[in-house]
Amino acid sequence: MRRRVIPILTSVVLGLATALVPAASAHAASPGDSTGQPPTWTLPADYVALGDSYAAGYGLPQQDALPGMAAQLCARSSQAYPELVAAQERTASSFDFVACSGAITTDIVKSQALYGGATAAPQEDALSPRTHVVTLTIGGNDVGFGDAAYCLQAPETPGCADLGARIQAALYALSLPDTNSPGISILDPLSGTTVVVTPLATILADIHRRSPQAQVFVSNYPVLLAECAQGLPTGGPQIPQIEADNAANMALNGVIAGAVAAAGPMVHLVDAASAFTGHSVCSASPWIALSTLHPNVVGQAAFANTFEQEVSSVLGPRPARS
Repeated sequence: MRRRVIPILTSVVLGLATALVPAASAHAASPGDSTGQPPTWTLPADYVALGDSYAAGYGLPQQDALPGMAAQLCARSSQAYPELVAAQERTASSFDFVACSGAITTDIVKSQALYGGATAAPQEDALSPRTHVVTLTIGGNDVGFGDAAYCLQAPETPGCADLGARIQAALYALSLPDTNSPGISILDPLSGTTVVVTPLATILADIHRRSPQAQVFVSNYPVLLAECAQGLPTGGPQIPQIEADNAANMALNGVIAGAVAAAGPMVHLVDAASAFTGHSVCSASPWIALSTLHPNVVGQAAFANTFEQEVSSVLGPRPARS
């Protein structure tokens, strides 16, 4: 089984075991019908949320609040930004939340292999011609930000010296303009296994083929250590290592922006990095949990607001619910 790590994790949580059973049913986004009964879940979904642990809401409370074993094994939270966007997205009658902690780009278009030999259908299987809004956060695991977080804490670990080459190879693979690429195998120097990185162009083209009428909203990543010029609050990592991680973080954001710009008018960048300025783990008001280096509850709400601002700018103001 290929080694899977959650993006930007500290060594405390690098061993998280994730698994997935068949995708959960679409969640209804409307509050109920005139009888006061919960709305009937509808497939296929109007709004589909794809992505990795940043979209799933890893590390948040209420990770057992969503129905189904898949939600729990993927560390999905009812406080993750897709759930919040679905509550705000007035035109969506239903949505399917299939983002999963540990996902890489290839898991959007191919079956996902996870801990214990479990597999999952490609996330894009949730898409259909009826889908009109797609949100996506992906790429951090491809670049190996989980490894980077580990090496930040333990730089003497064998393989850490070669992590920079892996990051550069992944950034190159993600940035390829080939919309039909099957992906490129990249060696993970820490585990000795390979990760297949699929270009973002391929992912976005596949989403369009399955949902030709959908507006696709793709986020970049917060620069998590942006205000850490003096080191982490807990001490430890040296400043050059922090600077290297920030540089990789910003390089990935540049690749994401380039892929979105090349994908055409129905694909839109959601600039989470700008929204999180001043709220890194070292700030006075962090939106990133130091224990997991993932967005906390406030951070997920900020993600949701940033997504919804872009959705509203593209689709127009959402009508109020009756």
